[in-house]
Amino acid sequence: MVEVKTKRKLLLIQQKTKYFFSPIKQLAMNGKKGLGLLLAGIAAYGIYKYNKMNAAEKKQLKDKVKAKGQKIYEEYVPQDVKDLLAKAKPATAQENN
Repeated sequence: MVEVKTKRKLLLIQQKTKYFFSPIKQLAMNGKKGLGLLLAGIAAYGIYKYNKMNAAEKKQLKDKVKAKGQKIYEEYVPQDVKDLLAKAKPATAQENN
């Protein structure tokens, strides 16, 4: 039952992101030149906006991304994988010391 819910959620995410990425995908599929330039421009704009933020805004962004990552982990990662990661964490923590 859990797998069915997960598959439904993944299909819903695919449908929602389909329209967002379609212009980029079309550029890639058509072999148009300039896709790299487009992606580099998007990345440069993101870096520019991040560098213009003050410390409080950067912390707020970091916390927001961390919370969304945790939510995605909790919702979509199967329990057996979480158990595997939980077992692996203490071992790597001891190796780092």
